Amino acid sequence: MFVVFLIVFASALILSTLFTPLAIRFAARIGAMDRPAPRRVHDAPTPRLGGIPIFISFFGAVLISFFYPRSDPNESARLAGLFIGASILFCVGVYDDRREISAAPQFIAQLVAAIIAVASGVMIHEIPNPFGAAFILDDWFAIL
Repeated sequence: MFVVFLIVFASALILSTLFTPLAIRFAARIGAMDRPAPRRVHDAPTPRLGGIPIFISFFGAVLISFFYPRSDPNESARLAGLFIGASILFCVGVYDDRREISAAPQFIAQLVAAIIAVASGVMIHEIPNPFGAAFILDDWFAIL
């Protein structure tokens, strides 16, 4: 099983390494740059659109993982919900990088994406503890 994790990790690493320079050039070409200003962090023009290589590498690694056996029959439904929610956030993030939208629409998109993910079964029910028994979370807390 360790080899499977290593292959999936390596695929995400390779995809992000390949697509990050492309996203930087693409951002510069279309003008999706963070320009220096009094309320900005950067001292020099900085390309936006960093979500593109993250999105591609994460879902590329997930697709590669489908070539390996699954033990959870509900995993496909959870991955579908995760993909739909992440796609919504990706689209809103790219639009924000290009046009800059206010916080309220971004928050609504995050809320919708979270509702879709939770409705498809994405929750954290347990947190491993290296010093003893795992922390088991109630459903209401697992949703949060």
